[in-house]
Amino acid sequence: MEKILFPTDFSDMATLAYRYCLKVAQQVNAPVEVLHVYRGDFGVPVPEVMAYKLLEERKLASEKRIETFAALGETDTPLTTEQQANISTSIEMGLATDVIVERTQDDDVDLIVMGTKGEHNLVEVVFGSVTSATINRAACPVLAVPENVEFNAIKKIAFATDLSDQSIEQLDEVITWANKFNAELHYVFVKTDSSPVDEARVEELLEAQTNGLAATYHQVKNPHVAQGINNFIEQEGIDLLIMHHPQKGFFQRLFTASETRQMAFRSKVPLLVWR
Repeated sequence: MEKILFPTDFSDMATLAYRYCLKVAQQVNAPVEVLHVYRGDFGVPVPEVMAYKLLEERKLASEKRIETFAALGETDTPLTTEQQANISTSIEMGLATDVIVERTQDDDVDLIVMGTKGEHNLVEVVFGSVTSATINRAACPVLAVPENVEFNAIKKIAFATDLSDQSIEQLDEVITWANKFNAELHYVFVKTDSSPVDEARVEELLEAQTNGLAATYHQVKNPHVAQGINNFIEQEGIDLLIMHHPQKGFFQRLFTASETRQMAFRSKVPLLVWR
């Protein structure tokens, strides 16, 4: 893996997600770039000379904060020199989502890791507005880390599938990520009604080349997809959930009002999403 990009707003949530990010980076042997985006607007008209001075102050304050932030690891104890060698920092002015998405166009950014702020309801509430917008626009996968999650070495990965053509077409990407973590791969399909399951699609899952990794198909019965996925994660001890986010499809349906009215989709494990 070339690089993990970690955007931060210096919040407590970002601090927790950063500690998780460092563990992920260690597991996949990847460098981390910590990015902070500061705004260039002031909300009200400001004289040009004053605006220049205020922006310089924001820039200097951001530079100081990001160095302090990036140097803190598992606890408030600074990282060792060896650990810091795999961490770089950058600051940019602009709108956070725009800058982050632009950075994903770079060939050397393979993954974005971001903290999530919510516990339930629709996508923006679950992930936070910046994380949600990044998931919708980024050119690379986004790993959304829920609040207060503790890092466990990623050994068991679940791929939530609806057995659609789009879902099956994403198997190569899913398997690639499972291989990066050298983890077991579990395909999970939530059967919500009595309609027959397309067994040919199940066979495609089971016959996909996993490059030696263990892969298992699971069929879960539950009238609500989100609840079925949550239950599966808890019962199987899943460390990471993977989902594909097409323009229209399974991912959006999972976070529709009808689903969330029935139960709250709580991100109990990190969620890896890509478009």
